[in-house]
Amino acid sequence: MSSSSEDNLEIEVRIEGDGAVAKVIIPRDFPKQTLDASQLEAVVRQRGVSIDATVEDRLQQIVQAFRDESDQLEHVIAESVPAVNGQDGRLEWVEGFNPATEPRAENTPGDSDAVSYYDRVAYIHVTEGSHVAILHEPTEGKDGRDVTGRTIRARPGKRSDARIDPTFMVDSSGCVIAQADGVLQYNKSVLKLSRLFEVKGYVDFSTGNIDFDGTVNVRQGVRDRFEVKATEDIIVGGLIEAATIRCGRDFACRQGMAAKDRGQLLVGGDANAGYLNGVRGHIQGNLTIRRELINCELVIGGDLICEQGAIIGGSVAVAGSIRAGVLGSPAGTPSVIVLGTGPLLSDHIRKLKGLAKQLREQLQVQKRKFDVLSAAGKNLRPSEKVRLTVLSSEISETEQKLDACGAEHAQVRQTIDGESGSGAVDVRVSKVIHSRVCLRMNNHEVRFDAPLKGPVTIGTDEQDQPQFRKGDGPIQALTKVAKVRNRAA
Repeated sequence: MSSSSEDNLEIEVRIEGDGAVAKVIIPRDFPKQTLDASQLEAVVRQRGVSIDATVEDRLQQIVQAFRDESDQLEHVIAESVPAVNGQDGRLEWVEGFNPATEPRAENTPGDSDAVSYYDRVAYIHVTEGSHVAILHEPTEGKDGRDVTGRTIRARPGKRSDARIDPTFMVDSSGCVIAQADGVLQYNKSVLKLSRLFEVKGYVDFSTGNIDFDGTVNVRQGVRDRFEVKATEDIIVGGLIEAATIRCGRDFACRQGMAAKDRGQLLVGGDANAGYLNGVRGHIQGNLTIRRELINCELVIGGDLICEQGAIIGGSVAVAGSIRAGVLGSPAGTPSVIVLGTGPLLSDHIRKLKGLAKQLREQLQVQKRKFDVLSAAGKNLRPSEKVRLTVLSSEISETEQKLDACGAEHAQVRQTIDGESGSGAVDVRVSKVIHSRVCLRMNNHEVRFDAPLKGPVTIGTDEQDQPQFRKGDGPIQALTKVAKVRNRAA
């Protein structure tokens, strides 16, 4: 055999794919009986392939196959072990707390009624101690190696870009736990709880009703029939239609509220609005109106301030002072303004009557259920005996509430009777009081049959007699410009 032929009978080892695969290629005419595993291993080792138990087994199999006259002359003897990159850190949401989910309806599956889109929830309210997410730490990964034994470095995972506000705690297992009540916010990778819930557009079918423990800021307005309730402040940037607004503290509306005699405004603190039209409600503090108060039925616990605007139509009860530009309208719209603390107490009595009615109805239902169970006597099952005991306790509790309601009603009624003929009156109108305006001042009813130009101040003297003063002029009896009737007579 020539030297050229001998060169052609050399075993070739080929490494491909930058160390991903190692192959051995045996010439077809290579003497079968002279090939052994140690010979192959030496060639493979010389080429730089890392030898391990797997490679040794494959070399043995190749030799056996070649001796058995296999037609396969090219064999894979080794593959690289790829690196396993580490996993990036991430925030995994507990079910029900993912802020990326669509607003959900409050109706539970199985309800017989259709889902109410007024009751959709546009935010995620979190209570203290709630487990909202799991913060997963990044993993290092596992290095690989190529066929020569060279290390293929794994890429370690990156830390999550989520930043956890102190309103949450992350425990040793990565559980993210709320440290207070609030609305869950996850913006620009910052997770926090806020006492402020912001609606970027309108409160409508896209949000559903809002009932939030904190402050609500509505950038646009509130559509018909929707409700916005907050334990703290409510701020609305646009128009409020025939909706219900209820807040525990202050209320502010840049535009106004056109309630169509259906909307309600219930404010625990002060209220400030561009205008109110056809609104019914109760404001514990001061009410400030920049333009008009039209056809409203309101009880105001503080002052009514409408210095540049007009109070037209409806019935407004004010416990404090009144500052207005105009009372009534040139068309002679009937407008009633009640002054003093009596109206507020009367409103409280109406609430107590409503509560007493509910309690009586509740008591009737409880007693009826109690009587049905009692009729079974000794045949009651253990669970029914427990229910009978619970009903007895509930009946006793309802009766106590009813008694307390009656006692409070009597006390408020006594207060109203004791305040007859009392209460400071302070009404200041800068422009005009139109005809058909009625002021109810303690024991007096004052009616204007002709306009009275301002500036004018109305009050009472030490004997509770109505009086007025125009500008810097003298104090005079109000009977000179209006009809005054003694309501106690």
